[in-house]
Amino acid sequence: MRKLFILTGIIILSAVIGLSSCNKDEDDDTVEGLPTVSTGVTCEVHQNSTLISGDCTDQGNSAVSAKGMVWGTSSTPTLENKLSFSNHGAGTGSFKSSLSNLTANTTYYYRAYATNSQGTGYGKVESFKTP
Repeated sequence: MRKLFILTGIIILSAVIGLSSCNKDEDDDTVEGLPTVSTGVTCEVHQNSTLISGDCTDQGNSAVSAKGMVWGTSSTPTLENKLSFSNHGAGTGSFKSSLSNLTANTTYYYRAYATNSQGTGYGKVESFKTP
C-alpha cells in the first residue's frame, strides 16, 4: 500500500512538472480579432538585395487596411522598431517585397504584417544573412 502511494505521488509530481515546463507555441500568441498572416521564406539572397513574401489569410474582425513586410536587424521587427517596411495595400492575399540597399555580411530579420481596426497581426519571424 505504501508503494502505491509513493508511485502515485511520483506520477502526479511528474505530470505537474511536465505541464509547467511546456513551451508556448509561436502560433499561441494570436490575438482574437487581428488579421492572420504568414511569412514566406526568402530565396536568392544577394549581397545587397533579396525578395521576401507573405500572405494575409484572414482579415480578423474588420477589414485589413494595410499589409506587407517589416524587416530590420533586431530579432523581432515590428512597425515600431523596423529598419524598413513595405505596404501592399488593403485586403487579404499574398504579396512580395523586394529588399534593396542591404549591407553585406549582415543578418536581417523579417515578417509579414497586416493591420485592421483591432491592431496589427504579425507572422513568424524569419531571417537571412547577406553574403
